[in-house]
Formats: sequence, C-alpha cells, structure tokens
Amino acid sequence: MPLFAVDPGHPNQPVSCPLTALFSLLSGPWTCLIIWHLSQHESLRFLELKRQVGAISAKILTERLRMLEEAGIVLRKATPNSPPQVSYRLSARGQELRTAFAALHDLALQWGVPEVKKSRGKPKKSGGDSQDAEDITAAAE
Repeated sequence: MPLFAVDPGHPNQPVSCPLTALFSLLSGPWTCLIIWHLSQHESLRFLELKRQVGAISAKILTERLRMLEEAGIVLRKATPNSPPQVSYRLSARGQELRTAFAALHDLALQWGVPEVKKSRGKPKKSGGDSQDAEDITAAAE
C-alpha cells in the first residue's frame, strides 16, 4: 500500500503526502527544540523557555511561538500582572507530538552525542602542506 495517493494521470507525482505539511511546520529553525522543551514542562514563561532553548533570540522565539500558536500546537496564556506574565504550554494537539519526540529522544540517546569538535570543526585550509597530503594518503589506505 503506498504511503501517499497517486494521481492516475500523473503516476510519478504524489497528490499529497500527509507528512509534507507536518514536516514543513516542524522544520523551521528552533521549532523542534521549542516543542521538546514545552513537552518536558506543564508550562513555561517566555524567559524560562528562552533559557531552556539556548542561543535563540527573543525575536525568533516570539516568531516561532506565534507560528506554533497559529498551528494550534502551543497555547499562550497572558496574566495581567505588572509586569505582564506570559506562559506557554502545548495544546492537546501539541501533546500528540510528545510520543514522537520521546521516540526521537530515545534514538538520540541510543546513537550517542557526537563530538562537537569533530562534527562541526572547520576544515583545514590547504596551503600545499605536505602533512595534509600524508593524512589523506594514510586515510585512503
């Protein structure tokens, strides 16, 4: 059984894949991390969430939260205090993602954490250094 419908007039082109819209929503910068952190707490205030996520700017966090709120994944609660307090939590729809994110978390633990220096290190500039050539030759053998 195919995972998506096929147009009989264009058999090589899927009519629609149910994952396309979901992946499009989740693929935005920081989106999955925001959902993950919200899934680990009943609710988080804006600055708490910003600290949890890490290096995200307030502007981007606000944009992502608004997008997730419009998609029905996140609920925003504003309390009219002085200063106003805003907290966020997953909606019932957002809670449905918890199982998928928990499975991804388990997989990440299973795979282990890659060494950041090796996976994100800048490539060496080749200036004709013979050591670079030796390294390449040794790696090929």
